[in-house]
Amino acid sequence: MLTHADQTFFGDSYKYYFANLNFNKNPMALNFYNTNALAAIGIWTLSQRVTVVGGVYDPNTEANNFATKAFDRVNAYGIAIFSYKIGNLPGQSWAQYNWTNKPKIDLTSPFGQLSPSEVPQAVGVLLGTPSTQALPINYKGTSWVTVGNFSQYLFVKDRPEAAAKKLGSGQPLRGIGLFGRIGYAPEETNTITRDASVALFSNGLSDHRPNDSFGLGTYHNGISQPLKNDFQRLTGAAANVKNENGLEVFYDFAITPAIRLIPSYQHIWNPMAAGVANNEHHADVFLLRTTLTW
Repeated sequence: MLTHADQTFFGDSYKYYFANLNFNKNPMALNFYNTNALAAIGIWTLSQRVTVVGGVYDPNTEANNFATKAFDRVNAYGIAIFSYKIGNLPGQSWAQYNWTNKPKIDLTSPFGQLSPSEVPQAVGVLLGTPSTQALPINYKGTSWVTVGNFSQYLFVKDRPEAAAKKLGSGQPLRGIGLFGRIGYAPEETNTITRDASVALFSNGLSDHRPNDSFGLGTYHNGISQPLKNDFQRLTGAAANVKNENGLEVFYDFAITPAIRLIPSYQHIWNPMAAGVANNEHHADVFLLRTTLTW
């Protein structure tokens, strides 16, 4: 199975939170496997209210190296999903755990002795850029991340029989909902060690535009303290990395039920890469996406 992780923080991801519960939307997870990844998944429905998911990702798969060194290391994960209703409004909460034995850079001591010419390369490696020369990199053998999530509809416009049918087939309901997430990962091996987000969305509120949706969300990424120290040490205190925060607003315009145009806007406070490279403390991102379902 080949999965795809949308790297926008919200966008149309509410559909996955309320339907498919796609773990890939979490930016912390991209430290464990890539945007495209081979995976094997098992699902066990214990009851109408409880579902357990487990599986393994190949942490080496990328878009340009399909099946290269596939599963020479593994990324194991598990999810427990709990479904419920509050005042006849559907909601879900789910807990996730992710473990890998693919070595990660030891952020408490990432490099051995570096020459002055190697320092820019070392900074780039910590930002995720592949090195063009062999650096004395120190690794830790394993790492993990755990995430808790919730989703709750606040208002449902669908009639009860239509809502039940949509939930059974994994379709989003027409209405207004809220979802949130909080996660933690060890700061010795993870760029983002704390992650939290919350978003409000609406879907199909207009009878004239039943397939359109709108969302507004905010997030916080707590950057590893050892990594902050590494940047200061390598740049002579020139790079003062802070925790990253942002907000996003989007509108999903359904040209047809299968063809969508999705403009979005993000404002980011203290973007890490831009802060280290250019001493930028904020960024504005305008994005226009199209999706086609068949």
